[in-house]
Amino acid sequence: MFERKEVVKDVWRVLLVSGGAVLMLVGVMLFSPLALQFNDEIVTRGSASDWEIDSLINAKHFPVALNLLDSLIAERSEGLPRLPYFDRFLPEEDKYKAAVARNEIYDLQWKRIKVLQASNDVTSLKKALKEYSSIIGYHQEDAKAILRQLNAE
Repeated sequence: MFERKEVVKDVWRVLLVSGGAVLMLVGVMLFSPLALQFNDEIVTRGSASDWEIDSLINAKHFPVALNLLDSLIAERSEGLPRLPYFDRFLPEEDKYKAAVARNEIYDLQWKRIKVLQASNDVTSLKKALKEYSSIIGYHQEDAKAILRQLNAE
């Protein structure tokens, strides 16, 4: 009887440790920087609102440009899996559309950072740069450099 309790106790330990290890691996897989990657392999087309954003930036209408950028990012994010890792399980056509949308969002976020930088909104800029620099992509090093420069000041 005493041995049976020890066996049950050992089985529960093994189950809890195994479950914890599985949860930790899934967490690392989903939330690692490798889940978010952008590169120049995906060709994107400019949208009609690009000229509008650029003209707002040139006219120094930064709040309006930020609102437009935020709405475009929200619009492009609609219907995408919350975590980019799950894009790989989509059908090929949807996977391509998701990749194009994520690439556009990545570019819009960079443009948003440039607007925040031009408007001297340091608090929002630091927050945006911290998020952005965790994404592997072609602006990652630039974002890290700007963030280091802001932290040094």
